[in-house]
Amino acid sequence: MNLTPEIIIKEVAKYFGLTVEQVLAKGRLRENAMARFIAMFFIRKYCKLSWVKIGEYFLKDHATVIHGVRQVRNLLQFDKELQRDIEQLKEIFLNIGPEIDDFYGVFGWYDYFPLPEKYEQPEIDFSTPFKSPFADRESCANRAYSGYKAVV
Repeated sequence: MNLTPEIIIKEVAKYFGLTVEQVLAKGRLRENAMARFIAMFFIRKYCKLSWVKIGEYFLKDHATVIHGVRQVRNLLQFDKELQRDIEQLKEIFLNIGPEIDDFYGVFGWYDYFPLPEKYEQPEIDFSTPFKSPFADRESCANRAYSGYKAVV
């Protein structure tokens, strides 16, 4: 059985002793909000839905979903109780859908292929001067008044 957002929301609600309606509610009660954020975290991790699609399940915009997933991700670094909850929920989901692919993580391929810590700078030859085609005033003025209209 594949994990669906509905199953994840239901299992997170059951784990925290809440109803599905409480997890999906608009309220900001800490218990409900954290359960909602954890459900968003797992939906992103296991269902590979876009931020917007996840938001549609919770009647939230994508920025709220990103914020919730980041909250869980940041708290996981030092909150032992949350780490335990996430591990137990992960076990529940693995029992439901053993074909879960954990390759890409929560934030997509960025988790698996992090950016290098130090970037290599390309070699730049400063011996020859660079002249922009728009460096002098006349060419800038000609470009500005050459028939382009501003879109308001």
